[in-house]
Amino acid sequence: MLYSEKIKEAPTLAEYFKTVREEGFEKGKMEEKRNIAAELLREGFSVEKVAKIVKLSLDEVKEIGKNS
Repeated sequence: MLYSEKIKEAPTLAEYFKTVREEGFEKGKMEEKRNIAAELLREGFSVEKVAKIVKLSLDEVKEIGKNS
């Protein structure tokens, strides 16, 4: 492969920053879901209800409950 072909395939700096920003946004959304799930569990909601409300799996909510 020619060097010029490799450059065309490499992501631009703007594309890289966009990807990093999107990954950070998704990580933040997941962290917020987990925080809400923990609060609902502390308030006495069932694992099943919390999973449905915050749209996490039952296993994820159970794990959050163990760590809260």
